[in-house]
Amino acid sequence: MEDEYFAKTKVWPIMHIIAMKKSVVEEHPWVPRNLFNAFLESKRRSIERLMDPAVSRYPLPWLATYARKMRDKFEGDTFPYGIEENRPTWELMAKYTFQQGIAHREFTPEEIFPQGMMTKVVI
Repeated sequence: MEDEYFAKTKVWPIMHIIAMKKSVVEEHPWVPRNLFNAFLESKRRSIERLMDPAVSRYPLPWLATYARKMRDKFEGDTFPYGIEENRPTWELMAKYTFQQGIAHREFTPEEIFPQGMMTKVVI
């Protein structure tokens, strides 16, 4: 059921959201990007371990095969981070939070991230 919904809408439930006080961002504007980079590296390492069929970390047969299938379904990134990578999901969340009275207006995904947060940095 979820697979069909994702194929049609490109919406997939967000598993976790990390929030930060606005005062922390204002006082230390480097913190959000560093935290984001730390989570990206953590994700990379986790996926690498999950995809390694030579090491059995979990007592599940065909786990690496299933992980590769999911990676392919999500076009290479099983757990995408960021605005563009999750735009349909963020926009639907914004719509639902407004419709359900949680938010006083429908917001754009960019409004809930620190400015410039999603700018790509290549060194």
